[in-house]
Amino acid sequence: MAGADLFGTIALRKGLLSEDALYRVLRFQEEVHALGLELPLGEICRMQGALSGEQIDLVLRAASSA
Repeated sequence: MAGADLFGTIALRKGLLSEDALYRVLRFQEEVHALGLELPLGEICRMQGALSGEQIDLVLRAASSA
């Protein structure tokens, strides 16, 4: 989940996610993982309405240059 940690850290630093929202999506990701499924954190954020597609792209661009 190192990628999720990086994604979440960047989203927090950019002010796109609150700590509470990040906690909720990480918790959901853990629940999904327990069922044997892998969903990227960005996809979960989009599904739950925590981030828009544009915001996800911004975080992913920042992560790729990190």
